[in-house]
Amino acid sequence: MGWPPQAHASAAAIGRFGAVSYLRGMKPLAALALLLLLAGCSAQPGTPSSSPKPVSSAPHILSAEGPSENTLTVPAGAKSAEIAVTCGSSDGTSVSITTGDQDQPRSATCRSTTRFRIAVHRVLHLSIDFDGGSGHSVAVVRFSADPFVPDPKVVEQCTGVSAALSDSVSAVNGYGNGDLDLAGWQKLMTSAGDKFNLVDRSGAVGAQIGALSDWYGGIYLTPTHPTSDEASQAIQIVNNLCLDNGSPLVIMSQYGG
Repeated sequence: MGWPPQAHASAAAIGRFGAVSYLRGMKPLAALALLLLLAGCSAQPGTPSSSPKPVSSAPHILSAEGPSENTLTVPAGAKSAEIAVTCGSSDGTSVSITTGDQDQPRSATCRSTTRFRIAVHRVLHLSIDFDGGSGHSVAVVRFSADPFVPDPKVVEQCTGVSAALSDSVSAVNGYGNGDLDLAGWQKLMTSAGDKFNLVDRSGAVGAQIGALSDWYGGIYLTPTHPTSDEASQAIQIVNNLCLDNGSPLVIMSQYGG
């Protein structure tokens, strides 16, 4: 699999379909590159922090076998939607959930229910896909008059993580294609570590920063050092948390991959 895209990789570009198991034992360069090419793996479903005021008491229920694409008209007065997708396939099957024009899918491992809220306008597009192409899903959509308001602290944290991971990905791409020597790789990894240190370590996002900094901003590492399950899971958790907050990770690379 190639290196991350030349211009940028959104973090959901961070791990599609089972990246945790796939990444075990991989070199950090290859592991991070794979994470940034794939989209959002191990699910940490976003749960609405409050009970939104419904526009209508009747939810939209969408049941499907296999991949599905659905478009719903947003009712007048609705400003957000609460979505719950239940995967009823065999245990271990990965399901990917995409809304609107987002390129970052939320992902879960069956059997599970993934819940989240999003802002809505005019129409809502909901796509559900399965690793392997087969599976059963039930989606319940409830529109609300309450606006979706991102948590400003999480926005700031996600921005900081994006900046740090951009340096890590630049190190991956630059060293991988020969534009950087080891000293250049170490310089960018040091910069990534410094940026991780500036991120607020409180809350759900903050709890993952230590693992990210140790493996994607550690100057004592080498390009051949194996990654860890903890770091792989942390990057997936942060990706999902940022996505659920409406402030997705955006990762920019200085070098083509």
